[in-house]
Amino acid sequence: MAGDPVGGVSTAVAAVPDDVLPVVLTTWSLSRFARPRRLRFVDALVAASTTRTVAWVSVEGVGVAPTVPTLGDRPASGHSIMAVALGGPARRDLTGEAVGRCWSRGRFVSWFPSPRR
Repeated sequence: MAGDPVGGVSTAVAAVPDDVLPVVLTTWSLSRFARPRRLRFVDALVAASTTRTVAWVSVEGVGVAPTVPTLGDRPASGHSIMAVALGGPARRDLTGEAVGRCWSRGRFVSWFPSPRR
């Protein structure tokens, strides 16, 4: 969809059929936004998930995605953190769970072990 990603995320999520999970993917795109706009993007995702479950897959540099943990890594360290977050009516935020690190725009990937549940 063309348009402003912050203002258009609710429209994009609403366009997904009710029986399909909307997945929002950001790959090295949030770094183009100033930090306040990144926060507004996450707020827009949370707002879009007030009536249905929404997934967010994030692959951004360390510290770029506001709700993705940095794992103690330094910003501008040369790698990105891959994360997945689920938002929905029963959730109040969209905190990402880090699933791995990657280098060279995904050319090299290191997945984290799956947590035992």
